[in-house]
Amino acid sequence: MIFSTEFDILTLAILAGITISQSLFGVGILLWGTPIFLLLGETFVQTLTLLLPLSLMVSLLQILPRLGQIDKNIFLHFLKYSMLGIFVGLNVILIYRPDINLLVGIILFASVCLKIKILSKLIHRAVYKFDKLFIFIIGLIHGLSNLGGPLLVLRVSLEKFDKETYRTTIASVYLLFAIIQLIILTFQIGYIEISITYFLFAAVIYFLSNRYIFFKISEMFYESAITFLMVLVALFLFFKYFNLSGSL
Repeated sequence: MIFSTEFDILTLAILAGITISQSLFGVGILLWGTPIFLLLGETFVQTLTLLLPLSLMVSLLQILPRLGQIDKNIFLHFLKYSMLGIFVGLNVILIYRPDINLLVGIILFASVCLKIKILSKLIHRAVYKFDKLFIFIIGLIHGLSNLGGPLLVLRVSLEKFDKETYRTTIASVYLLFAIIQLIILTFQIGYIEISITYFLFAAVIYFLSNRYIFFKISEMFYESAITFLMVLVALFLFFKYFNLSGSL
């Protein structure tokens, strides 16, 4: 790993928003950071090397004070059945370097569709019946796009945990994902550059949002806002993909 102190204001602003989302709901740094930085012209590998260390750090901060609230069965289930999917998906991206703007847009739209009640009920039944396969697919999608978060949330939500167990269990699986991805990246590209500035900034934002916002924000408002933003970002990614394809 290589450490640097370089930073820019736009990146700091984006990191503030996505870190707040991660600290409040267990997902955000990868779910929002990936499409946003792709829209800004970063490659998928550049996006990974920026976001994964931050996701790992925030996940650690979330779970260390609450280790007893991690559901061990869920964590071990993901440890067993998601690793191969992440390995296959991420290696496909690193070896072939495809344009994933379209894929990320499709996954964002699909994630919105999961919120439709009829589809959600059908998917719940399928998850119970093919749980191991579903977790492998979560790993594969996460390896390919960094966006396994919505499906992870769907899977954990089936267990009817309380708010803290729900958030901490999701964070523990995200930590697992980040460790696997960072190991694969390190072997494939040789090094990971970590910005100390972004690292420390994200830590401060996490502590502030966890202390002052977590118990005040409405979950209904967040759900509405996240659905709207997912559709908006997906549309921008579609436009970017087809605009670039049309110019070739």
